[in-house]
Amino acid sequence: MKQLKNIILFSALVVVCLGFKPTKSPNQSIFGNIEKEYRLSKSFNFYSQEKDTSKWVAPAEADNLKNPIDVNEETLTEGSNIYKINCRSCHGRKGDGTGVEAADLNSIVTDFTNSDFLKQTDGAIFWKIAEGRIMKEKNAQGKDDMEAFKDDLEEEEIWLLVNYIKTFSIEEDK
Repeated sequence: MKQLKNIILFSALVVVCLGFKPTKSPNQSIFGNIEKEYRLSKSFNFYSQEKDTSKWVAPAEADNLKNPIDVNEETLTEGSNIYKINCRSCHGRKGDGTGVEAADLNSIVTDFTNSDFLKQTDGAIFWKIAEGRIMKEKNAQGKDDMEAFKDDLEEEEIWLLVNYIKTFSIEEDK
């Protein structure tokens, strides 16, 4: 009986081995496209994000908007509180675009620490926060990556945010 059991197991093993055909040649990488994606991720953002936000330009009339909020410790603290609630999840604790939700987006999140960010006027930054950015493809939550905040925040709150997020780039320059 024990011999019969061994013969059956051996036969099953032979059938499995003979029926097994490798899908890759011996010289071909078993990782396939993963290696290629990893190499690309060294020079690009690994996520399938479609657009560089540095090319996102506000309309010319936005440059004419003037910031009515003074920059001082009190207004920066208010801006910081608004940022923590509305912006940090995508733009990150340090404003560098590496928030926990950034990976789920279709576009690269703006990095406020980049000194090029300060080349925009306050009005342009205000407009981008207020109007958001309409994407061809919605993110995982079915929304635009940069949603419009004009319905969620008061105008003054958006200006407070403008002042606060500019501090990320100023700190980087020091």
